[in-house]
Amino acid sequence: MGRGVTIAAIQAAVAEVWWLRARDMRTTCRARSVARPRQIAMYLARELTGKSYSHVGYYFGGRDHSTVKWACWQVEQRLGADPVLAHEVGKIRASLTGAA
Repeated sequence: MGRGVTIAAIQAAVAEVWWLRARDMRTTCRARSVARPRQIAMYLARELTGKSYSHVGYYFGGRDHSTVKWACWQVEQRLGADPVLAHEVGKIRASLTGAA
């Protein structure tokens, strides 16, 4: 877990990569172009902050813990099947944690 990594910083970093606004992470928009990056941000928030599903959901527009759990599962499945996505998520993780 990265010390000092905040959920807001994760939202901003993911939004920048997918050409969104950080506030899009908190909206109810279900368009794939917003929902997929939001799921990635939720996954990274859980991984890098160690916060509970409920805590992460709160920062993503008050989403239920089950929504965050589903998002994390979805991203894990996609990361295993999509090396390009895995590389992008790895770059975001490295930029947030300061890892080389």
